[in-house]
Amino acid sequence: MNTKLRLAILIALVLYFVCIFHLLKKKRLGLRYTLLWLLSGAIMVLITLFPSPFAFLMRQIGVIEMTNGLFA
Repeated sequence: MNTKLRLAILIALVLYFVCIFHLLKKKRLGLRYTLLWLLSGAIMVLITLFPSPFAFLMRQIGVIEMTNGLFA
């Protein structure tokens, strides 16, 4: 993955977390759903920072393209 692309994704994820915390502060998003969104955001950060283990896992289950595995 390109370094510029990783940086852009990380900036987008920071904005994602800011939005989640803003909705939580305004009480427009329930705590149960906030934990789900935070967990999915944390997984996205891990995949962005460490793409090799994710690619290895996708190859092991037979998925050729990482993006297809991500959407599945």
